[in-house]
Amino acid sequence: MTDVLPAGQGGPLIVAAALVREGAFFAARRTYPPTLAGLWEFPGGKCEPGEDAHTALRRECREELGVEIAVHDEVRPGPDAGPGAASGAGSAERADGPQGAAGDWAGWTLANGLRMRVFRASLLTGEPRLTDAHDDGAWLPLDPAALEVPWIPADVPIVERLLALWARQTARGPGR
Repeated sequence: MTDVLPAGQGGPLIVAAALVREGAFFAARRTYPPTLAGLWEFPGGKCEPGEDAHTALRRECREELGVEIAVHDEVRPGPDAGPGAASGAGSAERADGPQGAAGDWAGWTLANGLRMRVFRASLLTGEPRLTDAHDDGAWLPLDPAALEVPWIPADVPIVERLLALWARQTARGPGR
């Protein structure tokens, strides 16, 4: 699987972490730009040229939160995403060209047209600490109450999918 967004795909790939522990996930409230200030998001950032998604995500969490993480599975839309899942902010699409033809997934579409790939992750060392990009952070419950904070609109379907995955996982129980 190719984790680097090919040239000509509309800009840098954005990566984000759904840091999960003990029935909760970490989110942070933006301080800028003004259009996003006060809205909550998954921590992450842009891939640097030639950087794969996992490496970029580990670097971004180290820089933004001061933590080391283990990167796990990717949060992708489910089969129940419906016909509207491939258009608009927060949607999910396959890439055009060779990447899409191979079945690789391009990521969630953000309002600015960039793509974001979100991975479940766990803390290896440290506790999240905020930098100037965020003025608040919290471990939100992996239940519908997590949707009560004001999210960046493109992140809402990702939160919903994360909650659905968690509900399915907990319904199966441990070891199933």
